[in-house]
Amino acid sequence: MSGACEKLQIFADGELAVAERPAFHRHLAGCTSCQHALESALMLDALAATFSEGAEPDDARRAPSAPAALPPSGR
Repeated sequence: MSGACEKLQIFADGELAVAERPAFHRHLAGCTSCQHALESALMLDALAATFSEGAEPDDARRAPSAPAALPPSGR
C-alpha cells in the first residue's frame, strides 16, 4: 500500500485538498486496490443514504412477510 492509498477515504469523503486531487486521480487510474475500495465506499455511502431517508432496499419491499400465527394443523 502506498501513501496515496492511505488517502482513499479522505478522497471518497470529498475532503482531499484540491491541490492533491490530480495526483490522487493519477494514482487511482492505475491502482486496482483503490478502485475496488472506492467502489465499495461509494456503494456503502449510497446504502447509508437510502436508509437515512427512511426507504427500504428493493429486496426488502418484495420479501413476503411472515404470517402472524401459523394456522391449526388439523390434528
